Amino acid sequence: MDLSERIMHSRLEGKTLRQLGMEFALSHERVRQILVKKYSSTKTGFSQSEVKKKLHVSQATLARLRTKNLIRPRLQGCWLLFSEMDMVRIAALLNHHRCPKCGRVKPKRSACCRRCSRSGY
Repeated sequence: MDLSERIMHSRLEGKTLRQLGMEFALSHERVRQILVKKYSSTKTGFSQSEVKKKLHVSQATLARLRTKNLIRPRLQGCWLLFSEMDMVRIAALLNHHRCPKCGRVKPKRSACCRRCSRSGY
């Protein structure tokens, strides 16, 4: 694993640029430059809208998972940032509630989602 991959791995664990700089004997600005060059961003997580799009979940579902402490997104400024592990956990929690035909979220006691059942699949 090269330096930029090790830095990104540590960054995804939630370390700050300053902590990464101390760990790898670099300035925090140099760490930021490496991350931007390799990954086009220093962002360490997914916003709520990105999670909703990627996993096809509603904001209410994410809120329910947060209140039950099943996922723990970080608050960065005014944004909730979800880690890769949060994404995996959300997918696993909701996977048994997915339509086998299209992959969308389905009602718990239904064989498939509303769209598939209406269209007669």
